[in-house]
Amino acid sequence: MTAIEKLLVDRFTDAIRRAFRPCPLVGPKWFRFKEGPPRRQFEFVAAGKLAKATKMPPDSAVREVLRFLDLSDLDAEVTVSAHGSVLVTLPEAQAGRQT
Repeated sequence: MTAIEKLLVDRFTDAIRRAFRPCPLVGPKWFRFKEGPPRRQFEFVAAGKLAKATKMPPDSAVREVLRFLDLSDLDAEVTVSAHGSVLVTLPEAQAGRQT
């Protein structure tokens, strides 16, 4: 795992911990990394698992996480799909960052 991937996992995990008490157990399968030109993408794919753990609809659970997620320093583009997955697209400068 690269440094930028670890940073994103840590930020999402922190946002989940801050959004929900008690915090659901966050696992590595909750995240996917997509490499490909021209950008690197990070995807949070556990909206269903989060919804089940919190007894909330998937879109509501994801919105709650996003309230606590700060990626402003990364200048990342964040989109939420209809099924609740969150896609973070990093600009080229960040995508190549290894430290």
